[in-house]
This record gives sequence, C-alpha cells and structure tokens, in this order.
Amino acid sequence: MSDPRNPEKRPPREEDPYTPDAKVSLSRVVGEMGVVNEHITLYLNRSTGETFFVSDEIDVDAEDFDDDELSSLPDWERETIEKSKEVLESDDWIELPSQFDLDEYRAMTEFAQGQHPGVSRTLGDALHGSGAFRRFKRAIDEFGVREEWFEFREGWIADAVRRVLERHRIPFRR
Repeated sequence: MSDPRNPEKRPPREEDPYTPDAKVSLSRVVGEMGVVNEHITLYLNRSTGETFFVSDEIDVDAEDFDDDELSSLPDWERETIEKSKEVLESDDWIELPSQFDLDEYRAMTEFAQGQHPGVSRTLGDALHGSGAFRRFKRAIDEFGVREEWFEFREGWIADAVRRVLERHRIPFRR
C-alpha cells in the first residue's frame, strides 16, 4: 500500500499521454485513417509525429532492384519505395490500426444499438448478409443519421488510435 506522505513508498505515476504541445496530433491521424484499407497501412513516426502510407502494391524488397533499375524509376516512385523501406525497417515507425483492427462492422452494430428502437432494428437488420455495408449506408441516409454515424465512426477510430499511442507511450495532442 502506498503512503502519500512518503514519496519513496508512492507507486510511480503514469504519465498522461495527452500533452498539448506533443508532436502527434490525434485529430490529424484520425483524419488520415480514412485512407486505410486492405492494401494501405498508415505508419507513425513516434518521435516526429510524421505519418506515411505504405501500400502493399509497392514492392520494397531491395533484392528486387539493382541500382540501375531503381535509378531508372520516376522520382516519385523511387522516393516512395525508399521511404517505404525506411518506415518498414525502422523502430522509429509504428503501424497504426489496420482496416481489420478497426472492425467497422462492429462499430456499425454498436451505432445501430444506440439508436431509437425502430431505427436500431432497421439498421441492425441491414447488417445481415451480403451487401450489409451498402444497406447500412442507405439506411443511415433514410433515417437522417449520417452525420451522427460519421461522428460515432470518427470517435471509434480515435479510440483505436489512442489505444495504440498509449500502448507505445507516445504523447499526443487532441
């Protein structure tokens, strides 16, 4: 048991990862997460707050390119390959939640459950079977809750990103 009068017996304080002057902006990262899909992963530099998208369509395997082949590529492609290699090989960069980590189906289910009973039932029904995402989007428009859905979804993504930042003890600002 800790003794507040005796600093040697106090447990170490966990630092709050929310820091107003931190280099990582949670809202900026959340905004960029909208591009993430099954082929694109967002990485974050833990020191600088820089983000970078790595596509699985970019072949970053150095063995596949000799110097002549790499130098013959357009500047943008060569720079993208080189930066992707740096990101994937460095401990300074962490992978942010993937599309699968975000589990948008679960987010839609929780959003549906939080609505009025009639809306909740219809949204929940829309989520069954093939074409669930399309039916859900049509239903949120029908009930006029599109903006509420986008706010909920943004909060869902922010929670997932926040957990990653906290796990890696990366300070962030909102």
